Amino acid sequence: MAAYRCVVCDVSFDKLNHLKRHQQTKKHKITHSFSKLSEETYEEQKIVLCPEDAKSSELFFSEEENSDVQDDDVEEIDSAHKDTRSIDEENEWYPFPSKISLLLYGLLHSPTHHISLEVAKYVWFILREAVVPNVPPISQIRQMKFGDLNVDDLIMKGEDDDGLPLYSLKPTEVAKLHFSNPVICKNIARFKEIISPWASVGAKNFHVGDFVQSDDSVGIIQTFLENEEGNVILASYEVLNEKLKEDGHCFLVRTEQFRTTALSLLSPYPTQNLEILDDQESLTENPEQNGLLRTGDQNQDNKAKIAVPVNLFIDDTSTNVSRRWLPMHCAQMQLAGVPLQFRNKEIYSDFLAASENASMLSISRLVLQDIKSSQQNLIETFHAGMKRTVQLQLDLNCVIADFNMLSVTCNHAGATALKFCPKCHADREYC
Repeated sequence: MAAYRCVVCDVSFDKLNHLKRHQQTKKHKITHSFSKLSEETYEEQKIVLCPEDAKSSELFFSEEENSDVQDDDVEEIDSAHKDTRSIDEENEWYPFPSKISLLLYGLLHSPTHHISLEVAKYVWFILREAVVPNVPPISQIRQMKFGDLNVDDLIMKGEDDDGLPLYSLKPTEVAKLHFSNPVICKNIARFKEIISPWASVGAKNFHVGDFVQSDDSVGIIQTFLENEEGNVILASYEVLNEKLKEDGHCFLVRTEQFRTTALSLLSPYPTQNLEILDDQESLTENPEQNGLLRTGDQNQDNKAKIAVPVNLFIDDTSTNVSRRWLPMHCAQMQLAGVPLQFRNKEIYSDFLAASENASMLSISRLVLQDIKSSQQNLIETFHAGMKRTVQLQLDLNCVIADFNMLSVTCNHAGATALKFCPKCHADREYC
C-alpha cells in the first residue's frame, strides 16, 4: 500500500522521491494555489454569509474533506449510503435515485470526457451555491456501483487432456452482457428476414412503409420476418405515438422503439392529413406482443424465456507467426442473431479462450459445457429492449473454422490422418 500521499491532489506514491517530484509539478502547484484561494475566500466571506449560504458552503467544504478518504474508509462510505442506493425499481430514473444523480454520475464517470476531482468539487460547489435541491454528496457518486460483477463468476476453469488447468470466459455471462446492452440488444434479430417489399395474409396486403395499427399501438412497417416454428409471417414496425393538436388534427411522433408481431394481428391505419414528427419519447412496451416471446415461453414468475443461438469461432495462429512459436488455439463467440452489417464490428464478437498447450477440442469442450448447462439451468439477465428480467437458454448454432481447424476438430486422429474415425465418421477426404 502507498505510504506517501498528497492530500491536495488526492494521489499516493510508494516512494518519498516520487512525492517530492510530484510537488514540483505545475499541476500540483495550480491545485495547491486554488485550494489556498478557496480557504482564504471562505474565511473572508464567513462573516457576511447569510444562514443559507453559510450552510451551503459548510456542506461543500465538509464534503471536500470527506472525499479525501483512505482506502480503509471505503467500506464505511458504502455502508453509510447503502440505504440511499436501495432504489425502488418503479422509480423513473432507476437505478439512480433521481435525475440529478444520473447527470452527475455521467459527468464524473464519463469514459470519453474525463474530469479531475478538483473540477468535480467545483461543480458541486456551484450547485450548492445555486441552491439546487437534492444534490447528492460527491462521495456517494464516486462510490456508486451497479450490479454485482465478479471475476469469479465470469471465468470458468477446466483441464485439458494432460490435466493442466485451462481457463475460459463463460458464454452465458457474455450473452447476459449483450442483452443488457441497449446498443447491441436492439440489433439482435430473432427471426429470418423476408427479402420482399410486401407480404399478404388472407385478403390483406402490406408493404414496407405502410402505416398499421394493432390493439394497443400504431406504427410503420420496417421489414417482414418469418417464424419457421409457427409457420407465420411477422412484421417489424416502429412504434408511433398518436397526439392531437389544439385544432383537433392528429399527428404521429417517432419513438425509435420497435415491435415484432404477427402480420394477421395488424390492420391498415388511415393516413389522411397525418403529420410525422421526430421525437425521443418512449412508450411502455408490451412484452406479450413482442416477437421475442413464443407461446408458453413464460414461467410462474412471469419471466420470458428466450433461446439464444450462438456461433463459435475456432482458429489457430500457427500460420501468422514464426515457426519457433507454438500455435495459439483461440475460441470466440458471436450471437447468431447479429445482422450481417454488424458482424464485423468488434463490439459484437467476444474472445473466450486461448492456449498454446491445450488442444482445440479441450477448449471447445469447456465452452460447450457452459452452453449445455444453460439449457438445464436458465440464466437470468436484464433485457434492455424489453426493460425487464428474462431467462436465457443458449444453443450452439454452428462452428466456424477454416479447413485445417475443421479437420482437427472433426477427425480425432489429427488433421493429416488418413484412417477413418469411428466416432465422428470422418477422415481427411471427407473434411
